Amino acid sequence: MLVSRAKLQPLSAAERAELGAWLAENKESLPPLVRTALEQHQALCEGLHGSPHKLAQVLFELRRDLGIKAMSERRLSKDPLGR
Repeated sequence: MLVSRAKLQPLSAAERAELGAWLAENKESLPPLVRTALEQHQALCEGLHGSPHKLAQVLFELRRDLGIKAMSERRLSKDPLGR
């Protein structure tokens, strides 16, 4: 099931701390793939927290690697002036 973008909100510092504590307490009972995914998510959140530049750089690289182009780069015409 996909969650709409409007419903997704960043975790607060308290929520991130609660998630970290829960993960530390329960990680041995989690399937290895779930544990790894949650640990990677937590590391990513910690690494990007408070740095708009880091986040912008990660988004740029993800878009580039996925082949997602900005609207300004998706011209139908090969002419840079759009003729």
